[in-house]
Amino acid sequence: MSGRSGAHLRDDGAGASGGGASAVVVVGAVDIGGFSGGWGVISAVVALQWSDGEAVEFPAYCVTYNTTESGHRSPPWHAGAMALPHPHAPVAEQVEQLLADEGPLEIVAAGDPVLRRPAERFEGQLEPALLHRFVDALRLTMHAAPGVGVAAPQVGVALRIAVIEDPAPVPEEVRLVRGRVPQPFRVLVNPSYEAVGAARAAFFEGCLSVPGYQAVVARAAEVRLTGEDERGRPVDEVFSGWPARIVQHETDHLDGVLYLDRAEPRSLSSNQAMAERWARQPGPEGAARALGFDLPR
Repeated sequence: MSGRSGAHLRDDGAGASGGGASAVVVVGAVDIGGFSGGWGVISAVVALQWSDGEAVEFPAYCVTYNTTESGHRSPPWHAGAMALPHPHAPVAEQVEQLLADEGPLEIVAAGDPVLRRPAERFEGQLEPALLHRFVDALRLTMHAAPGVGVAAPQVGVALRIAVIEDPAPVPEEVRLVRGRVPQPFRVLVNPSYEAVGAARAAFFEGCLSVPGYQAVVARAAEVRLTGEDERGRPVDEVFSGWPARIVQHETDHLDGVLYLDRAEPRSLSSNQAMAERWARQPGPEGAARALGFDLPR
């Protein structure tokens, strides 16, 4: 969920044979800019076939092995890894690959299938130390964006994990209208929500995976969130106001739903239009009148 303004959240396979021979075949690789001088990216499968007929595949790496007649294999050398994980690799391998480089993770943009598939329940696929590192990377990515929430599918990992945090740096008038209060850092594992009561609230939202635009979304004003935290402790909590909007937005990501699926189409506004016309208004009433859409009553 985006947080840039007060107005929104925001085989191929191949092989070779021959006594004692080694073979490396890279399928569909992009330019890596030279092995000795720098780093590069390979979006390919590297398939190696040994003299005994065994084939080994290494997704997302440039790998070179040497096989002697005795069958000994030397360690792999790689020039770099993909920015996003290989979609068919085991999830722990995907996460390790993502964390190979320091710094914020790359945000997946709308159009990538990972954002449209329900994420897999977290059931210990990541060892505690790896989970901790992944959560730290999600938080760093959220802060760098900046945003008030990031879900694992937004970095290419189809697990039901999300992080949220909102310092709520908004004027008092905005705070009162939107119910935007500070939300401390939280990790949501296997979350789900249900509306508490029938009240709904409509405000502009944005999304880090749909950059450049915002739209009005009517959501439950209060929700009950259930799930777990990063230590496996149960979570059963009621959220209201802006925090309720954040947990709905991030949980939707884990179900393959983008905020645009729930948005009022006529409200869609570029960030420039938001800054010039609507960002200073605590609510979307002016936008509704000017753009011709209805708000929930």
